[in-house]
Amino acid sequence: MQHSCSHTCQHVDETNVGQWNLYTKIDKYNLQCYNEKHDDSGKDVFRAWEEQLDQSKVVESDDEQELLFSIPFNGAVKITGLCVIGENGPSHPNTVKLWSNLPELRFDNAHGKAHQEISLTYDPFGTLAYQEVKSEVVITTYEARPQLKDHKVDDFLTGNREIQ
Repeated sequence: MQHSCSHTCQHVDETNVGQWNLYTKIDKYNLQCYNEKHDDSGKDVFRAWEEQLDQSKVVESDDEQELLFSIPFNGAVKITGLCVIGENGPSHPNTVKLWSNLPELRFDNAHGKAHQEISLTYDPFGTLAYQEVKSEVVITTYEARPQLKDHKVDDFLTGNREIQ
């Protein structure tokens, strides 16, 4: 059912929530959150659907308004939707910018044009799903023991890679 906001968001159908519960596919050990007020609090916001309303697990920005997540996955994933829960007022996020397959996502290279940008609506209960996320495969590589000599660095840096 379409929500009455001006964005492309829909109410979440909880019967199908398991199909887009990607938190188990996230490599939390290597997940990075830049500009978080409390160390490692960014890792806590990716959790099981049943824990979505746990307000003891939040991430707040430190000095700047922006938070930057670099989210590695344990394999290839297809992101088809996004749900962001936040409080009402100035602390609620208003925009999400997505890049896919950047080797190093940091503030200095995140200020360029994002692969996709989504305007968010206030959603305190996680009832809205942003299904306008482009449905393209995100390619990730998992290596138990990575070796630099196994990678052609020149080929890796020449492509246009963004996180989605």
